[in-house]
Amino acid sequence: MWSNRGGSAAYDVRIEWDNQLQTLDGVPVQIFGPSGVLPVLLAGDEDTILLGQSNAFLKAHPQTTWSGTIKYQDSTGERRAKSFTLTAEHERLSLVHNEEEPKTQFELQKIPDRLEDIAAELSKMREFLMHQQPDLTKPRDLAAKVRAAPGATKDDA
Repeated sequence: MWSNRGGSAAYDVRIEWDNQLQTLDGVPVQIFGPSGVLPVLLAGDEDTILLGQSNAFLKAHPQTTWSGTIKYQDSTGERRAKSFTLTAEHERLSLVHNEEEPKTQFELQKIPDRLEDIAAELSKMREFLMHQQPDLTKPRDLAAKVRAAPGATKDDA
């Protein structure tokens, strides 16, 4: 992506690469076409260029940082130059849409079934505990527990 964030138009815009940016196929990028010159870039204008699918591009080009100098003429006719650095490292960590998203969607579809399995197990545990443990908050269950205790007499309950 390139843009003119200045207050006036830039004329006769050219890019000189320190390390030439290439497309996925290894062809040098000609951002401004075969002439290499953009006649005018108006203030506030911006544009992008597609280099290829990010995961395929990074496999073909492990280098993720490029630099160069953009040269242009300002509205007074004075030649100017600014160094720049371009990086695609952030793309290396992004999801690979055509490889990871379908797998993620497939795995996400398993969640409702897993939740049902968990709910069923919790129900079984609750039923087991309800039949195995008396509710000692109820006087009847508490009395039965005391009567059943070893060494208990009739008078204990």
